[in-house]
Amino acid sequence: MEEGLGRVSVDPERCDGCGLCVELCPFNSLAMEGGTVRQVGPCYLCGGCEALCKAIRVEPLLEPKEFDEGFR
Repeated sequence: MEEGLGRVSVDPERCDGCGLCVELCPFNSLAMEGGTVRQVGPCYLCGGCEALCKAIRVEPLLEPKEFDEGFR
């Protein structure tokens, strides 16, 4: 799965399985699986799910830039 710009973490103990975050996500990044939410597609850091639900945390994925030897 391509993760996009962020990773969505869900606390299964706090998720009540309402599915509102799944409906809200404009990128179809979330799905209900086994009574809780899981990231199934790329996250583009809109933050809607995290603002909606205390069980969700969105973490930006940061990667170090690689420079070409000829760039120096």
